[in-house]
Amino acid sequence: MNNILKTVALASVVAALAACAQKPNQDKPALTATAKTDGLDVFQDKSAPFILKEKYKTLSATCKLTAVETTLPQAEVLPPNAVAVSAEGTDPGATPPPPPPVPQPVVEGLNLSYDLKAQAAADADLKKVLKATMKSADEKTIFSLFLKPLEFIPNSSEKVGPIIRLRKHSPRLAILVSVNDATDDLSKTINPAVVILLNESAPLDTVVRTSTTGNVRTDLVMGCTLAGEMAKPEYKNQNLDLDCSKEPTEELKAVYKANCPIVSNPPQPAPIQ
Repeated sequence: MNNILKTVALASVVAALAACAQKPNQDKPALTATAKTDGLDVFQDKSAPFILKEKYKTLSATCKLTAVETTLPQAEVLPPNAVAVSAEGTDPGATPPPPPPVPQPVVEGLNLSYDLKAQAAADADLKKVLKATMKSADEKTIFSLFLKPLEFIPNSSEKVGPIIRLRKHSPRLAILVSVNDATDDLSKTINPAVVILLNESAPLDTVVRTSTTGNVRTDLVMGCTLAGEMAKPEYKNQNLDLDCSKEPTEELKAVYKANCPIVSNPPQPAPIQ
């Protein structure tokens, strides 16, 4: 009898162990499971060339130099500045010179265009500092632009009025602008440069030099934009401008709630007794 009980007990233990071996482990994921990617972290710790190649179909910087004149009150008239400022003209009979080879920025008059995707094709590491030069029509003023290597910012947030700009893995381009008289020896002396820090889809106007003649002040304004087209639609939420004064779409309600300040209802005056 005891032998029969021992045999039955041993069989029960063997069956229980076999059942445990067949039951899947619920505490650990299957080894064949793939990691989930949502498009927001795929560029984490990646290099600038990699992000530029994978994230953007196009990416370009454009700048335009304009002269803005302001008539000053008589009390604010400053001594005249020797720098002449004039718009660059174009001889209709002249043949425009061919644009410089890639990856150099292209300057036409007082306009600059810089194709960063084209630069990456010739400068795979995006390490070069590129230079462009503009001249006034009378050739008395020279504008030297130094374009630093493109970098990508993992996260940034900027408030401009009711707009909050949210950027993730977003390009930033630093441009140094130095303005000199044509008589200066640019190989030895360069005036202190004005730094233009250009962020994605955020147009920026920067005064690079001011001169006065009589009671007229002339500001040389460099207006620049950095923008492009993303390669995949899932990256669009990495470049958002939230207008906190407007009702968000259903898709962006959670983003608005997390980033827009909460405006409470103003206290109502007590009723008059």
